[in-house]
Amino acid sequence: MEEHPFGQSAASGHALQLAWARDLLGRLAAGPDLLYLLWPTIMGFLRISTHPAIFNDPHTPEQAAGAITGLLQRPNVRAPAEQDGFWDIYRATADDQTRGNHVPDAHIAALMRQHGVSIIYIVMPTAR
Repeated sequence: MEEHPFGQSAASGHALQLAWARDLLGRLAAGPDLLYLLWPTIMGFLRISTHPAIFNDPHTPEQAAGAITGLLQRPNVRAPAEQDGFWDIYRATADDQTRGNHVPDAHIAALMRQHGVSIIYIVMPTAR
């Protein structure tokens, strides 16, 4: 697991977190290992990075789409989608109590299972 410089003040912690995440993504995108970008995560990036209530200077939709296009064009980047049998894997991943905000997490976990992805990197937001 990567170490990260979180635990700073909200402002400096956010800047350090962003730098850490950009560095990690750059290293993973450079290869040679496969990098899986799951579609729910890509859509989340588009939603959050363009949202004016989250960022003072958000990406334009064109900038955000360009960032994703640049990643998807790399030879080691994959964006797998649900395949036949996904529902059974989702049901085996999510329990009977999975609801609300946990549904997208279970969706991502089931996609990972379906495609044999075993490592996930999570960058948690700092307080505003």
